[in-house]
Amino acid sequence: MQGFLDMEMKSWVRNLITRVIAIGPSLIVSIVSGPSGAGKLIIISLMVLSFQMPFALIPHLKFCNSSKKVGLLKEFIYTVVIAWILSFALIVDNTYFLVHVVIV
Repeated sequence: MQGFLDMEMKSWVRNLITRVIAIGPSLIVSIVSGPSGAGKLIIISLMVLSFQMPFALIPHLKFCNSSKKVGLLKEFIYTVVIAWILSFALIVDNTYFLVHVVIV
């Protein structure tokens, strides 16, 4: 935060601000709507994370497996194949979850 926003502040103030930003909205929903609202909030956040997973995972795998980008640090073919298989399985599982939650 200090380098990105070019702001200097004490570490305890920075920690307090970031914690309030991170926890505040979910705390408000939990207080206002009770346990059922907190449960719905968890489901919604999982849906958002499931939706964005392929957009983060596929470019990451392509970047890490490119010899042009990482040079000698490129993974072995066995690791690449296993990573793509697991990623595909994860994307299929998350897609099933999203469809199941939206339709049901």
